[in-house]
Amino acid sequence: MKRMKRIFLGILVISLLNGCVTHSTPHNTSTLDFTIKTPANPDKYQSVTFLPFMVHKGVNINDSKFVENFSAELYARLRYDHSGVFQEISFNNKKPETGKIIVTGTIRKYRKGSYTKRSILIGLGVGLFEGEMVIKDSLNGKILLSAPFNEISLVSNNYGSKTFRNLVTDTAVAIAKTVALWKQKKITR
Repeated sequence: MKRMKRIFLGILVISLLNGCVTHSTPHNTSTLDFTIKTPANPDKYQSVTFLPFMVHKGVNINDSKFVENFSAELYARLRYDHSGVFQEISFNNKKPETGKIIVTGTIRKYRKGSYTKRSILIGLGVGLFEGEMVIKDSLNGKILLSAPFNEISLVSNNYGSKTFRNLVTDTAVAIAKTVALWKQKKITR
């Protein structure tokens, strides 16, 4: 019995040490798998605002500031990781304006899971953060682009070593990168 405890403790320590993850950057995160809903010329959009994401019915997020903080992180990611792509980047500016897009979306699944359990064995303590990001024209509300996000499209082979915070950060980096590349006409379909 003592031997089993030592083996288990050894596996746990190795798993936790293996859990040191590199931080997500615009360079090591792919874009989201998107769909162009309404073809538009990104050149005509010089400003962008981020609105808080809606939470799908039945999704329980215990952190009352999570949705607002996530949208603020998207704003910061685009502003600092992709500076110069837009002339103006704002947060929670609902005023309709010519030449402005809105980035928002819906969170469909949210579960922090257990980092410790994931570190021990993939499949245990699964965390979920899934939804859809949309880019809309601020004047007419037409959806220009939509892109689902989930942990499968965002994490690498070391999913077990990622915390829920890493998952949210990876999502923010991917969304900001997708918006920037759309504006730069580097992604089209």
